[in-house]
Amino acid sequence: MNKIDKLEKKFGGLAIHNLTLILVASQALCFLLSLKAPSFTDALVLTPESVKQGQVWRLITFMIVPPATNPIFAFFAVYIFYLMGTALEQEWTVFKYNLYLFIAYSLTIVSVFSGPVPTADNVYIQSSVFLAFAFLFPEFEFLLFFILPVKVKYLACFTWFIYGVQFLSGPTSQRIMIIASTVNFFVFFGQDLIYSIKDHARKREFEKKVEKKNQQSIHECNVCHTTEKNDGDLEFRVCSKCSNGQEYCLKHIKNHEHV
Repeated sequence: MNKIDKLEKKFGGLAIHNLTLILVASQALCFLLSLKAPSFTDALVLTPESVKQGQVWRLITFMIVPPATNPIFAFFAVYIFYLMGTALEQEWTVFKYNLYLFIAYSLTIVSVFSGPVPTADNVYIQSSVFLAFAFLFPEFEFLLFFILPVKVKYLACFTWFIYGVQFLSGPTSQRIMIIASTVNFFVFFGQDLIYSIKDHARKREFEKKVEKKNQQSIHECNVCHTTEKNDGDLEFRVCSKCSNGQEYCLKHIKNHEHV
């Protein structure tokens, strides 16, 4: 039993059921409200100064900031998050999915109040859900631009690439947010990644040994050193008069000095 299973056994009863549905329904409601008052979402994002002034709701509401301002993109973003979130809930358990989100949620709050990160919303947290979904369902296909089918594993690779570029060249605040939103991924999948890397290394080593063995010749003429690798039609014979059973091609089997 791993540590996550132990936590589930102890705190499983505290898990929130249908958490994805609650989040997307809240995002949809906030989007509708923002149509009437565009500045409404400004009151949802997490800013430490506002929280210190008494706006404690921001500690929760940054999780339900609408994903886009365009109705079409907002609809598809909410739908995709619902699809991924419910898939993770079903693949794991309700508690494990809650824990996955809670780790990213908690670290985001810590990042904001630590200083370098001025504000935060749910973009990076939802991206971490996408990365988990892609790891568990790599062959699932999304319609890119609603036309081109692309497997989610390739989109995840691109996301990791962008994270790498942002981490190396972006400001400190961006680096902190990337770390805060990916720690949960490595907590859940780090062991699997290590096993996968080791397994790939073992397979590669085995393939090298097989390749090396295939490259080695089985028969070699003790005079001209021609092998079956040089001439696949060449025949070899063992000389019965040689002490160590040396092999010779047909040209030298009767024309060599016995050893």
